[in-house]
Amino acid sequence: MGRLAFIFRREDRIRPTMPLLALAYVAGKKPQRCAVVNYTPAGACVSSEAELPDHFTMHIIGSTTDRLCEVKWRDEGLVGVRYITARTMRRPKEAEPPADWGAVTLYPTG
Repeated sequence: MGRLAFIFRREDRIRPTMPLLALAYVAGKKPQRCAVVNYTPAGACVSSEAELPDHFTMHIIGSTTDRLCEVKWRDEGLVGVRYITARTMRRPKEAEPPADWGAVTLYPTG
């Protein structure tokens, strides 16, 4: 992992922050090793020697949770990812029934 990875490391005098080892999973490919050099509840900065695709699943070694990730930016071996959750997924709007459908509304629409 390159020198740039340590730029994003948070300083904590009580407990020094080290990059977290992780695996990036892509359907049909071998897992790729990477390191999480900084993270927030919404995303992370990931360092990888291999090219990571725009969407992948990340598993931090020692964690019980896998994260679906979407790449938001790239810079010389570092990628910024946003975690994809049900809240951040773009859901299509529900189609409204046709006007001549004849449905009775059971709740106020006002």
